[in-house]
Amino acid sequence: MNESIKQELKDRLNSLPQKIFDNEVALIEKQDLLDKVLFNNKVVEKQVFIDVEAEMDEEGKPRYSNEAKRKSESNKRLRLAQAYQENKVQMEELKRELETEKLVISFLKRKFRATKSLIDLELV
Repeated sequence: MNESIKQELKDRLNSLPQKIFDNEVALIEKQDLLDKVLFNNKVVEKQVFIDVEAEMDEEGKPRYSNEAKRKSESNKRLRLAQAYQENKVQMEELKRELETEKLVISFLKRKFRATKSLIDLELV
């Protein structure tokens, strides 16, 4: 193996751990953001369900008298809630980004192991 290839492999071996670390940090940050968005939507869902359950008609009786009606009305309100819907879209995007980030990390780790194996073979 010529010297320029050896040096390139050594440089790669030295730089890959930092790249792996940086990608793992980005993965954690995206997961944290996803968790926050998911939590926010759960809060909105609970509030809508509480509001629907507490709603009364003109006679002071529950407007939505059974669970199926309450659930239907709650779902309708959630479909109309723009922030809730935007958060759902953001959650799907974050899930895709997380999966991509996991693939990148896996690739970098395999590349590191392969590079290390090549260097180890050269030293034998």
